[in-house]
Amino acid sequence: MIRLITGGVGQGKSAFAIQKYALAPQQIFDGNSINPVFDIHQYRCADNYDRLIKRLLEQGENPLSFTECLIRKNPDMIFIMNEIGGGIVPVEKQERLWREQVGKVGCLIAGNAHTVIRMVCGIPVAVKK
Repeated sequence: MIRLITGGVGQGKSAFAIQKYALAPQQIFDGNSINPVFDIHQYRCADNYDRLIKRLLEQGENPLSFTECLIRKNPDMIFIMNEIGGGIVPVEKQERLWREQVGKVGCLIAGNAHTVIRMVCGIPVAVKK
């Protein structure tokens, strides 16, 4: 069962996922640092997935295709993503493209997810069960 945990920066998404799903550190990959070419299918949880999307774009990869493949290969993945679509629209084209791709990938994950949780001030709010 795919799960998505989303919300603003610093809302307790990772801590919630670790507690709720009893995740060990070796079961989580961090989108800030993992090499996307590396076999990430062995993990249970994708933290900072929005940052991985940015890195994929920088490498000329298609984040939607990458995510579709990840969902097929690991149908029990827990995705943790920051919401980045609110606020001022970035001036730089690459930042706008990243923002748009995070939204599209988030929709893809949510559409395939059994559960979608939005974290607000450390409180999990079920969006989809």
